[in-house]
Amino acid sequence: MSEFFSSFSLENLLIAFVLLWVLQGVGVWFQSRRYIGEMKTLQDGASEGYLGAGHSRQRFGAGSIVMLVTDASLKVTKFKLMRGLTIFARFADRPDFVGLDLAELQARLEQEPKKSSLRIAGISAINQILRVKRDREQPDTSAAPGMTPA
Repeated sequence: MSEFFSSFSLENLLIAFVLLWVLQGVGVWFQSRRYIGEMKTLQDGASEGYLGAGHSRQRFGAGSIVMLVTDASLKVTKFKLMRGLTIFARFADRPDFVGLDLAELQARLEQEPKKSSLRIAGISAINQILRVKRDREQPDTSAAPGMTPA
């Protein structure tokens, strides 16, 4: 057993570490390209509605990313879920959520276990959409300081 460990030099271990680190960086780059591409595709379809994204990282187990598109009346038109542990995870459509309004979707997601990555990421996406909707509806009074709206 000691011969096995003595055959590894510090240089070889360092080279292996650097190679693994570079491979991880390449994997992250591919994953981010996939995320950005999916986001652009969904943005094109959400011109009249809203787009929200949420994520959940799990300490142990698969994390999730949810991308959610609604129409102007907050009815879900697309629901994409990426769940996995590796860079090979891909977005998948979830047609079982399409057609629900946000309140119904939230109720369905809250039926998931409390620490479920789908629940956490989905509710985060819903909250993002509600914040954007609220911000769009509020008049912008920051343009002219000191003036009050009429």
